[in-house]
Amino acid sequence: MTVTSLARLGVALLAGQTALGASFALADTHRQALAAQVEAAGFHETAERRHEVRLQHCSLTTYVYEDWQDHGKVLWSSFLLNLKDLQLQDPDRDGHRSAWIPDYGDGKGAAIMAFTMAKGSFARHEMAMRRTPKPPFTPSPREGADSYVY
Repeated sequence: MTVTSLARLGVALLAGQTALGASFALADTHRQALAAQVEAAGFHETAERRHEVRLQHCSLTTYVYEDWQDHGKVLWSSFLLNLKDLQLQDPDRDGHRSAWIPDYGDGKGAAIMAFTMAKGSFARHEMAMRRTPKPPFTPSPREGADSYVY
């Protein structure tokens, strides 16, 4: 191989790496935009309650805050799960994977989606002690107006 051929090969490899780098940057921009859409769609606030969703890489965390005594909005419940390990249930006979309950309590509706996690993974539910969780539970390191458990 001549020096000219090696130089051409080097230029081609550098051009390919530059295009690949631009492709990764574009994919990262799309990922960030999708995460922002998921977080925006998951945010909802009323006078009594606030829902938030945070997406970082493949970890999805949901938060529900409720007014509590004189503390204002305090964490009520939080779920953390790795989306790579989430396995949706098979659709029911009507083709649905979720259910809508129009009156889940106090005239408010709720959507429920059943899923499992891949073997060896977990979905962690953190809740406030004021919800009087049933043992067994593990204390959470979260500090705040209340104590929290998993």
